[in-house]
Order: sequence, then C-alpha cells, then structure tokens
Amino acid sequence: MTPPGRLTGPITARLTSVPMPARRNLKSRPIDHLAAGGTWPLHGLEDGAPDEAKFVMEIARRLQDALGDRSIRSIAKVSGLNPQTIINVLEGRTWAGVPTIYRLEKALQTHLWQRTHVTASRWPTPKPPAT
Repeated sequence: MTPPGRLTGPITARLTSVPMPARRNLKSRPIDHLAAGGTWPLHGLEDGAPDEAKFVMEIARRLQDALGDRSIRSIAKVSGLNPQTIINVLEGRTWAGVPTIYRLEKALQTHLWQRTHVTASRWPTPKPPAT
C-alpha cells in the first residue's frame, strides 16, 4: 500500500505556452532601486523600494562577506556557476534565483538567504557609513 501523499508510477509534465506574469513594481535590475547617493550592496535603496530589492541587497551583502579572500573564479568553479553570474549578483544586476543561491550557499558553506521569516517592516535597513 502506498502511503498518503506519495506518488507512484511515472510523473509527466505537460508544457504550456502560458506567459509568466510581470513582476509588479520591480524594475529591470535590483540596483535600479538604489537611491541617489546609495552604495550597493551597503545601503541606500530608494523610498518605497520593493521588499524583493531589500532581500537581494542582503543576499549580495552576505555573498560579499562570505567570499572573503577567495576569488570569484574559484567559487564559480566549485559552484558550477559562470563567474559573470556571481558578479551580477554582487553588483545587483540580477534578481538572483533559487538555483543560483543554492549553488553559492553550497560552494561557500554558508547561508545567503534568510532562514527565518522576516516581515518587510522588521527587515534590517542598513545605515550609511558616518562621514
């Protein structure tokens, strides 16, 4: 007897040509939500920036910290990612996807994605450095 919730037999998927819905309120790149005078990924998102931009900025910040003195090329080799993909994440040029984050976390042996649920209002907003 098959336990409830367990699939048996071959699993097939049917591809459809349904377009993906547009991302609401997201500009083409995370860095496009940077306020004038802001420094990616340290601080300075524009007022009203979507929560997704805050999360991607935090991932880029954690990635930068996790790299330490390791080269992007060495992490790319271990993770199986193209070095330009890692650069794009670091520089806020892409909305990093789950497979990319997973591979980076595995290669760096650290968490880049927040593991506990944090609401946008509780998400830490980095402060600019004192001048």
